Amino acid sequence: MSRSDANRNRVDFASYREIVSIFIIFAAILYSIYPKDMQKKQVLAEKSNYALSAVYLENMLRLDPENLDLLFATVKADIESGHMRLANKLIEILKDSKDAKAQEKYYLLKYKLLDVDRKKSKDENMTKEIESKMIDIIHKVSKENLFDKKYAMTWYKNAKRLSQKEDAFKFLEPFYGRNDNNALKRCIELADEEKYVDKKLRCLDRLVSIDTNISKEWLVSAYTMYSEYGEDKKALNVMKRLAQVDSNYSIELARLQRAVGDYKTSSDLYMSLYRSSRDKKVKKEYLIKAIETLQEGDLKRDIVSLLDKYQESYIDDDELMMKFIKIYLAIEELPKAKELSLKLLEREKQ
Repeated sequence: MSRSDANRNRVDFASYREIVSIFIIFAAILYSIYPKDMQKKQVLAEKSNYALSAVYLENMLRLDPENLDLLFATVKADIESGHMRLANKLIEILKDSKDAKAQEKYYLLKYKLLDVDRKKSKDENMTKEIESKMIDIIHKVSKENLFDKKYAMTWYKNAKRLSQKEDAFKFLEPFYGRNDNNALKRCIELADEEKYVDKKLRCLDRLVSIDTNISKEWLVSAYTMYSEYGEDKKALNVMKRLAQVDSNYSIELARLQRAVGDYKTSSDLYMSLYRSSRDKKVKKEYLIKAIETLQEGDLKRDIVSLLDKYQESYIDDDELMMKFIKIYLAIEELPKAKELSLKLLEREKQ
């Protein structure tokens, strides 16, 4: 084959520098004919090619160096595409800015860069040193309030990941005013040490009061926590809601109401359970609990009412009838004790 034929069959490839140059020219043309916001949205929507986005943003930044949002987006794209040296250089521009938002973004990106280094590190001492720097940033952002609602959750996750609980609590605070249920749940779960009991109870109080559709699982957790910390009345209120969701909790509700001295309500609930049960043995147990609860509250009139009402139903139950007689005697209802005793004697004669 002649040299001229070889030249005709050769496929020319542009160098990387030529490709970038062409791209810069293309970016400049786009920049001049498209609105800035549209360009940025289109580039930031690109998730599959961070390297391409980074090149584009870098060239847009050359044309608009004062655009902090663009700078922020550029550094993020550089980090994602692995251009760490350039990202570190660009980030210093944010550091020197007096704009509060720029300061927050500086620390967000600085933290992200350190996190990339931490994940790459294979040296234990180096990893600890990097994590120490990351913790310093978390403390600074928390102490100086260098965060807003937009990035508060990001900082919360960063703090929690590095076990900086005090800072994590601080980063959750912006969400409490918005009655964010998920933030309140995070607060409760984060407060897993004795020294954070007050924080846990404050978040729990708020969650229980604002969440009208709170799940059964969270109601059970709330009841358990209130009971554990001696908040009996709050535990009772939660149990009332649980009993509405699941009737199986009515027994515990009756027990709680008795424990806090609401004897009549407790007895009434036991009798409600009595009426709804089909098991004779269980029904009898509920009746006895209802009567004993009234005894504890010294509610004589109500006791007599129940004993009188259910005598005939259990007249053949010697054990229960003897209990009725003893209760009549205990509350000084001697005539009724005598009357019931005579009934039992008459029954024995038959």
